[in-house]
Amino acid sequence: MAIISATLEENQVLSIKDLVDAALPIPPYNCIGRYGMLKQHKIDGFPTDLVMQELSKDASHLFWNLVHLRDIETNIAYLPSSNLPKHKKDKLYKAYKELEKKVLVVRYKQENYLINPKAVLPMFKGFDRVWDLWVGIRVKKLLEHNYKPN
Repeated sequence: MAIISATLEENQVLSIKDLVDAALPIPPYNCIGRYGMLKQHKIDGFPTDLVMQELSKDASHLFWNLVHLRDIETNIAYLPSSNLPKHKKDKLYKAYKELEKKVLVVRYKQENYLINPKAVLPMFKGFDRVWDLWVGIRVKKLLEHNYKPN
């Protein structure tokens, strides 16, 4: 709680228009969807709106479930699937593969998924940490898939 103290002359009036929280619990917007050029500066955004239009029903459903389940500071969502029947696991796996291909989600650990921080923003103070984790996991997965032992 902040205390405001002011000394006013007889003819003066103190006017306070808005009180704003210093730290928002969630970002005021959901995604960084803009990309392109701005005055010779490349904007490296993520076309979330275009990617979402291309998703299947199951992949879209999984994505929004993960967004709902995520920790807003880390963008990691825990989705237990060990007790699901085989047909639901298959559906989940297929939807996950689609999200991974569209660069929206990557499996962080078993039953833990990391959502692309440029598609859905984590808390402001943790963006760099989440982005570094995202890039690290993506690079590791790319190296694993491209590595072919002799």
